[in-house]
Amino acid sequence: MQVSRTAALHDRVAQAVIDRYDGLPGRAKPQGKAWTVLAGIVAERKGELEVIALATGTRCVGLAAMVAGGGQVMHDCHAEVLCRRAFHRFLLAEMAWQVGSQQEGHQALEVCALCIKIGTLTPAKMWFSCWCPFNNRGPRGVPSRKARKPILERLQGEELQFGLAADLHFYVSTLPCGECTLVPLQSSKEGTLARKLTEETEPVQLQDRNRTGAKPSRGMPTDPKADGIDFHRDGVLRYKSGRSDTRPDSQTVCYSCSDKLCRWNRLGWEGALLSRLLKEPLRMQSVVLGGCVYDAGFAHHALFGRGPPSASAAPTFCHTSVQFHASREAVEALPGFAKVSTAGLSLVWSAEPTGRTEALPNRSISNNVPGFYDILIGHTGQRQGLRNDRQAKRVAVSHEVDSWVSPLCKKLMAQDVLSCLRHMLGDEALADWILKTDDSERKRRRLSPALGAMPPAVGERAHAHFPSYAWLKEALSSGSFRAARAAFHASEPFCHWGRKQTMVFKDDAHGVDGFAVPIPPSREVKLPLAR
Repeated sequence: MQVSRTAALHDRVAQAVIDRYDGLPGRAKPQGKAWTVLAGIVAERKGELEVIALATGTRCVGLAAMVAGGGQVMHDCHAEVLCRRAFHRFLLAEMAWQVGSQQEGHQALEVCALCIKIGTLTPAKMWFSCWCPFNNRGPRGVPSRKARKPILERLQGEELQFGLAADLHFYVSTLPCGECTLVPLQSSKEGTLARKLTEETEPVQLQDRNRTGAKPSRGMPTDPKADGIDFHRDGVLRYKSGRSDTRPDSQTVCYSCSDKLCRWNRLGWEGALLSRLLKEPLRMQSVVLGGCVYDAGFAHHALFGRGPPSASAAPTFCHTSVQFHASREAVEALPGFAKVSTAGLSLVWSAEPTGRTEALPNRSISNNVPGFYDILIGHTGQRQGLRNDRQAKRVAVSHEVDSWVSPLCKKLMAQDVLSCLRHMLGDEALADWILKTDDSERKRRRLSPALGAMPPAVGERAHAHFPSYAWLKEALSSGSFRAARAAFHASEPFCHWGRKQTMVFKDDAHGVDGFAVPIPPSREVKLPLAR
């Protein structure tokens, strides 16, 4: 189904994400009777749409694997979570490029002018590329036919902050798992009820609701599992679905996508690590949901209305009739008697940033796919490939990355954030910037023991101990973000939300987020903060 440019915006958003997915290589895409969920984030400027990030996936890992992974596995490989993580990586690259381009832009113009003078580049060809190291699909600072305006703008002032320069829209091909899935049903042939084997051939009118495999989380009342609409309980936090006979250590503690989306819509989509770098929380203008069942009021309540009263505007919730061809409904409609199943691999992609930056390592699995491209194994949270090809012996403190570790995992994301901050601020200013907040004195007293683990200068011996991910996440978050998070988690049902640093397994006392984050080595060129 192709959507015209005159179609409704939510249908165009859905079609744009599906078209971008279709343009990616076939690797990790479902085959046969396998199905998956697709999620994407789209930027809009004056009616023009650009897909920024997308992902597929339906699986997650258990608590034991989370702790054993030490921050090097993706805990949650559902499409919505992977898409947001890829979006964060794109934003980080945009920020680093903007700071770097402000310092290097005049140099690029001089070098490219030299390219023209010595005859390696004519003014006509200058619109496309040149050989100089400042080239960015067209010299930096020089217009390019493929150039686009960045979705972030560097704000003037001493503080390193950015503002949003485009409207954002979020699309997911089906109802997010958990609370949003429990929409009321009026017929036995709707939603999950249609998959039940019954003797009736015609729809039967009834009062029921859609089913979800997500289980009530720790501290929440269980589902009554009564007949009809009382099968599930409303308003409880839920863990993502899994087999009921799974061992306790293999059961997941990842909250449902409905709970996470509600939290992101209320607190902002940027998360803790990027909150200091943004002037205002990132919010979606619309949330576009696919699938065969939908209830606007129920979606608004599940994905925004829970928690304390909000001063921010809710996104517009829309239902699209554009069907994702690898969704469960589409695959079930295919001929054949084979049983449908979820795809085991997750595909992740994000767009190329406006310009190249030395601060963010190129961790994509393919140089032939523009932008960031990754494939993950859903039930392990690791990058697809042979785990045996990693090096067996390494030095105790190494900054090399095993081939099976995805750049989207918490450890590498934290390292990349620190690497970009170093690039933008410089070594000496980084520690001061972390402590410079509205509650800097309290944070200094609370976090000062870890300051000794800040990275040494180039050539000095590395410290044996590094700060934990939980420490970095708290240290890099803004005061306003922490205040909003505290208020949100003080209300029902989110006061029962178990944060990862408090979750422990067996004798491990550090919690899921207690793993150390090795500080990436300094780069020779450090750009100071523009005044």
